[in-house]
Amino acid sequence: MSISKVWVWTFLTTLFFGGNEINRAQNLVWPLMWTGLAEIQQPNAARPMLSQSDFASPDCSGTSPAGYTRIFVADRRDGRPGTGSPSDAFDGSTAEKFDALLRSRSESGVTHLIVCIGPGTFQTEGTRDYDMRRGHLDKSHPAGFTVNKGWRIHGAALDRTTLRLADLVADPSNHQYIAGTIISAYNFDSSELEISDLTLDDNYPALKARYRSNLELMAVSLQSNHGHQWVHNIHVTNTSGEGPEAFPVAITAPTLNPDNKGNLVEHVTMDHWAGGRCTAIVIAGGEGEVRFNTVTGYHIGYGGWSMSNVKFHDNQAIETTYGFNIDSWQNRGIVIAHNQIVHPLSYGLVIGGNGDFSDFSILDNTVTVGPNTIYGLVFQGHVKGARVLRNKIIADRPTGGSNVLGFFEKNTQNVNNVFQENVMTGSFKNSLQGSDCLWGNVSEAGQQLQSLRNTQNTRCQADQ
Repeated sequence: MSISKVWVWTFLTTLFFGGNEINRAQNLVWPLMWTGLAEIQQPNAARPMLSQSDFASPDCSGTSPAGYTRIFVADRRDGRPGTGSPSDAFDGSTAEKFDALLRSRSESGVTHLIVCIGPGTFQTEGTRDYDMRRGHLDKSHPAGFTVNKGWRIHGAALDRTTLRLADLVADPSNHQYIAGTIISAYNFDSSELEISDLTLDDNYPALKARYRSNLELMAVSLQSNHGHQWVHNIHVTNTSGEGPEAFPVAITAPTLNPDNKGNLVEHVTMDHWAGGRCTAIVIAGGEGEVRFNTVTGYHIGYGGWSMSNVKFHDNQAIETTYGFNIDSWQNRGIVIAHNQIVHPLSYGLVIGGNGDFSDFSILDNTVTVGPNTIYGLVFQGHVKGARVLRNKIIADRPTGGSNVLGFFEKNTQNVNNVFQENVMTGSFKNSLQGSDCLWGNVSEAGQQLQSLRNTQNTRCQADQ
């Protein structure tokens, strides 16, 4: 192939354009230039698409881990489907193409697959109409995707790869829009899943303007009987809970299951909550750890139900209505430690209610009260044997008289709980029910609080 002098001159003159003109010229000329150069220099070669060094996860570098297959997906604009290698990545440039790549594999039973998604913004319909018990509700036009057992979904980095929810579908039985979820498990055996290094954008502003209906939009829902799920280094944005309560990042099992363990959620940032009811990060039906996450502006920051041996530590909840809420079913051996709850709109931590809440450790947390905060820590029934040690419930500005209740036990069967060596702004009130052990609880000035007077002369328990 020969390239005309006129074409070369047209391309070179774009270099003298300023700002937006350069971008527009490059967008027009680059595909033509590439086609020409490819035919001259590499007549039958695939266009290099991705570099393995672009990816934060080691899964996308070097050879595939033993027992796994691997594919690469790029935002291709050359019309070629690709073969899935780094140098010839699959084409994920539309929602239909991107979803079909994953759906075809998940629904045909492919397990232990690594999916490396390159830089760019990828449109997707997420789970769309798929239900784990019923399959696709629209049998004639399957769409969207799920992830199967052992899958690892990696972007290049959370600030470089975005999956954006492009559309919703109505349930044919009631014509209500189905909750939009970007990444969901294929079935109850879909364990050992990993999601990392992505931004997950539920696209609320555009979808709300399009459908003008209540929307429930979530990012990651990994439901399995077997656990070992890992969600890390992701950014979640533009979710909503305008229908039933939403759970934008959730690792769950249908019921409390001893096999649902080894779960981990870490280094997740969540912002731009659109409104409604939600718990931003949830563990339910098993064991796990939630650490080093930041939730800003959501309804509830962290929580769960039917949990055992779950550790929530070193997280932040900023200007959420609740920092933590655990109020349903049977929950035992929960640790809530070293968390920062900043200016909660109503509640710092809420534990208890309908169920059993035994053997909680609430340690070294700080609740920084805001102008609308009502409660620091509430036990609202059936909380037994909790250890509340070395927490701070304080204000970051002078409060004068205050209606804040620092510690509050309400309803029945809050028994044998320990409140020890906590620090409380002196103007805050407290209301406990009398069957607890109290020792060493002081104001910010180090003075014993009259509403939390020692019930004995020695510590209630050794340090934890």
